[in-house]
Amino acid sequence: MLAASRQDLRINVMTDLFLALSLSYLLGSISFAYIAGRIKGLDLSKEGTGTLGARNAGRKLGKAAGLFILILDILKGITAVAAAGLITEQPIAPLIAWLGVVCGHCWSVFLGFRGGKGLASSAGALLLISPTLLFLEMLIMLVIITIFRNIYLAAIIATVFLPLTVWALGGHTYFITIALLIALMILYRHKNNLADLRKSPPSRWRRK
Repeated sequence: MLAASRQDLRINVMTDLFLALSLSYLLGSISFAYIAGRIKGLDLSKEGTGTLGARNAGRKLGKAAGLFILILDILKGITAVAAAGLITEQPIAPLIAWLGVVCGHCWSVFLGFRGGKGLASSAGALLLISPTLLFLEMLIMLVIITIFRNIYLAAIIATVFLPLTVWALGGHTYFITIALLIALMILYRHKNNLADLRKSPPSRWRRK
């Protein structure tokens, strides 16, 4: 009887975590950049960089629209983590939601697995999971932007440091693992920017 109860408990935990992952992925798949572009008669996946994120939206729809979309994408991350906490009290649930919302933002099930680069939704999730980690990541970005004036380089370097920073803060193994998975996803979405950086010598990474 006791063994059966433990088995039922494990099944319930796994079900709750799967629900948290699924809901956060679906939430992340809602592309506010795509919606805003369609309202203006544009398909942002075919405009500019083709990325369905706040930066490309800002270039094509105006800075105000880009800022509004940035805020909404951050709120996606916050909402996903908050919802996961309501579904289950398992300590890994917020991290599962972080993984799901970033994955959904990068590869939206509603848009043929197109999407953004995941930075804003990741930041929103981290705001609830670990404000200290978010602060350090933002600090890394600020330093790189100050030196090179290149936001893509800053995003890439901060992403590389993400799992390392989690480790330095004493994060659990599963925290480090999920941070590594998210870093790999974000770096993959920046593959074109990485290719551009590889083609240019470091002396040209600085933007005027």
